[in-house]
Amino acid sequence: MKKNRAYNIGILINTTLLFFLVVVMFACEDMIRDNFLILEEVAEFEYTIDTDDVNYNETESVNLQSIINDLDSDVEDISFYNFTLQVTNTYETPLNTEISGTIRVKQSSDSQYEPIVNFTNITLEEFQTERSIFSDELTGISLVSGGVAYLIDLYDQQPAPTLDFNVRGTIDRNGEGQNTTFDFTVRVYSQFETDP
Repeated sequence: MKKNRAYNIGILINTTLLFFLVVVMFACEDMIRDNFLILEEVAEFEYTIDTDDVNYNETESVNLQSIINDLDSDVEDISFYNFTLQVTNTYETPLNTEISGTIRVKQSSDSQYEPIVNFTNITLEEFQTERSIFSDELTGISLVSGGVAYLIDLYDQQPAPTLDFNVRGTIDRNGEGQNTTFDFTVRVYSQFETDP
């Protein structure tokens, strides 16, 4: 009698496990079918500053819709998630040269820019490391929350717009040299959620 009961319990456990595995298989298939592939794209702008003036002002554009069109999948969603600053080349410019300025964004069809980030008295040497505007690693960088919200709103538009990013500011040579040349690189990180 005990042997039969143990046998029946064994069948019940095996049947339950089999049922559980079948349910999990169907659930996983649904999850795979409904899952989206997340692709990371980086729009990189290299502003070459070459001036003997104390001011600089450069603009670059990115067409978000062109990036979407270049992907081999249907884009379900696009979102902005990081923005970084870096001086990638200094040429003969002394590394103790300080720059101040702001980075602004606007939709190409608009007339008014919105500031995203301000930076004050940061040396070229300090900017040789890529810096996120959301990090507190470097004093002198201040985020403009309204500008970031504006940028996020631009990402929500359909079709995706062309964005103009402008960097402008002043140079303090600390008494050294007449001309200042450096490459100021801005990277905008985006995530594209695609239907595989």
